Amino acid sequence: MVYEPMARNAHLSRPGVLPPLETSEPPPAPAVVSALLRCGDPLFIIDPHYRIVAWNRAAEALFDLPADQAVGQTCFHLLNGIDLRGQRVCAVPCGPMLALQHGTPPPCFALQVEDGGGVRRPVEVSLLPLPGGFAAHVLRAADRQVSLERFAEQIRHALDRLADAALVPGDRPPAPLPGLTDREHQILRLLAQGATTRQIAASLVLSTGTVRTHIQHILAKLGAHRRLEAVAIARRLGLLP
Repeated sequence: MVYEPMARNAHLSRPGVLPPLETSEPPPAPAVVSALLRCGDPLFIIDPHYRIVAWNRAAEALFDLPADQAVGQTCFHLLNGIDLRGQRVCAVPCGPMLALQHGTPPPCFALQVEDGGGVRRPVEVSLLPLPGGFAAHVLRAADRQVSLERFAEQIRHALDRLADAALVPGDRPPAPLPGLTDREHQILRLLAQGATTRQIAASLVLSTGTVRTHIQHILAKLGAHRRLEAVAIARRLGLLP
């Protein structure tokens, strides 16, 4: 287990890494980090630049990667996390980390990460805020959770097909609508992934009321009455893959 806190104002040279929030707090104390690293579940800690600074023995076992090789890497590069649809989640900027830094810790979320052999493993991830903009990530095996989410995804696709079939030619909205804003496109893509209002709010660092207002605008612009119907219409119009 290794702990190598980064200098407060140092920046990684890796392209695309955003500067962290300004903070006057010092990094977490070594005693705090040492206590966290004794967690029985895989746990690692990142600094405000997404660089791994601590890696416990359970993480070594999960990823088949010793701490001295994990520490110093960026978490999004090492985990290469994707969701159940194969879309990248671990990236810069990181929605869950931004939510955490702005005082709205996201609920635990499912992720598929790569172990040392390149095999995808389903995990649930919980974030724990630490002083100085650092964050601990606790991972738990999520095979059952992923199976349930895959089943839910199959149900969503079936409902999408039913919504498509229910639209007769005369009901179809005329031509692609250019009125969707960039934010509405973001929310529409998250709706297509099955995200709830609360999850969208945490990911985009918005209030749930603001998200609901955007969703109402999306429904109105697409001529839809329900979220699933809006997603189905958007896919037919080429607004979604």
